[in-house]
Amino acid sequence: MYTTPIDTRCGGARKKLRAAASSGLVCEIQILLYEKRTTLSMIPDLWKAIYDSFTNLGRLPNKLSIGIGQAIRECREEAGMSQAELARRVYKRRASISDIENGKMYPDIETLSYISRVFQKPMMYFIPERYRRDLDAGEITVEDRELLMVFHRLTDSRKIIALEQMKALSGWDLDE
Repeated sequence: MYTTPIDTRCGGARKKLRAAASSGLVCEIQILLYEKRTTLSMIPDLWKAIYDSFTNLGRLPNKLSIGIGQAIRECREEAGMSQAELARRVYKRRASISDIENGKMYPDIETLSYISRVFQKPMMYFIPERYRRDLDAGEITVEDRELLMVFHRLTDSRKIIALEQMKALSGWDLDE
């Protein structure tokens, strides 16, 4: 189960989480209150949401997917492991490992977790440096949480539009 610490300053967040739980959308929600802001590593579901926002949208291959694939390939070759062996150890097909290494698809968060265990590297090791800076920023602010809550309420088509607008405003692009 993933848990998200909710800052006491988040206002209606608890109400929204209770509503989601009572509607059957969420099996179990544990709300932890913190006086200070929490770091990204303390809240794996928020890390997953941020990772998913990077990987769910955009044309493939792009610099992010290629960078993730190259890091995985380098670790695999360094370990003297075949794609078939890695696939077996992370419960994937060999063709999926090939597609990931060539940047044609992203590993889902579960697969990336398995890969990190196989090679005994942190998950962040596989994220290219320029994107890692964004994830390593440290503190998750109330505004960050609010933005994610709003983003998750959007339809898939509106998520694409919102993400493209945010990229344009920030000057950030996966294809650069």
